Amino acid sequence: MATGKRPYPRAHLRKIVKAHAGMKLSKNADVLIYLNYSLFMNALVKEAAIHARQAGERGFTPRNIMKALPDVLARFKG
Repeated sequence: MATGKRPYPRAHLRKIVKAHAGMKLSKNADVLIYLNYSLFMNALVKEAAIHARQAGERGFTPRNIMKALPDVLARFKG
């Protein structure tokens, strides 16, 4: 049975995290990091779209993302 393509390059992510943290990673820590990143990005896009709609724009811009960022960061901080 052939395996499907992974949704992200796991080895590459592990190298990046190890380089920044300077520590070893447990077996599935990179999976949790990737899932948390995905949830954060999803929330950021939704919040930016809300800001864009409130401003009467058809799509969201970097300005909308910067307005939404503090709200989303506050939600993910605690």
